[in-house]
Parts: sequence; C-alpha cells; structure tokens
Amino acid sequence: DQMETTQTVLEDAWLCEAALWSSWTHVGKLEVERSCQLMTISSLGLTQILPKHPLVGNLTRYYGRMFHLRIPAAIPPHAPWPNDLVVPFTEPSDLLSQEVGIGLLHRERRTGRLHGMNEQEFQELEAELKSEKCALTECSNGKLERIVNVIAVSLRSRSTGR
Repeated sequence: DQMETTQTVLEDAWLCEAALWSSWTHVGKLEVERSCQLMTISSLGLTQILPKHPLVGNLTRYYGRMFHLRIPAAIPPHAPWPNDLVVPFTEPSDLLSQEVGIGLLHRERRTGRLHGMNEQEFQELEAELKSEKCALTECSNGKLERIVNVIAVSLRSRSTGR
C-alpha cells in the first residue's frame, strides 16, 4: 500500500531527467495548478544533434553516462529511491568531467578573478581537479565553488561499544 505524497516543483526545475539518459518508468503524475511553460527534450533529437557540436557533444555524452551509472546506485539504505523529480547523486558538479572544472579555473585566472590565489595554490587546485579529488562549479552569482567528497567513519569496538 503506497502512500500518496505531493511535492511542489519550483520554477526552472528539471522533470524526469532520468528519462533522457535511461529507459525510465515514470513513478508519479504531474498536475499543474496554474498556467506554465514546459520544455521537452527528445533523446533521439539530442543524439542526432550532438555529433554536429563535438565539444558540447562529448561533455553531454559523458554527463549522460555518469547520470545513467548513478540511477541503479540510488537505492535505500544509502539513498532515497529515485523518482521523476530527483535521482540522488546526480548534481551536475558531480557528473561533469574534470575538464569543465579545469576550464573554469583557467577562465577565472585569465579574467583576473582569482584574487589572493598564488601560483602554488593554483597548481595544487589544478592537480586536485585532474586527480578528481574535487570539482569546480559555477554558482548562480558567477562565483566558483569547490566541491569535495567528505566521508565520515565511526569505528566502535564490539566488546566495549566505544
């Protein structure tokens, strides 16, 4: 017996992105409360146009492969089930290749927006990006954000519980 839930979708949100990158079964229904605009992207149309734009095509194919790999990984107890609104672990900054972050870093350097970062710090950040220890994404305010994975482990002794 499934419990029905309602979730408000915010402006500019993606719906059913998983259907673009996989054979997807929709797990809900969409109802609108007021007039809106809906843009659709055809996966067939996308695959036909990508070869005409090699750089964007390569990044898009990489993004799609990474998105697709995360769908079967998004299961309890490690994550909530994927649905038409959210597939866990599919933030663009987690999916885009290191070249995007390196490109962003070099662009900021060329435009003089890396205030306070010396050459050694620049080289260290670039090495972290190349080794995929971190990622860079551009925020809506135009600033770069460095993203790292954090893993916390708690070890306890079976005998003492500490």
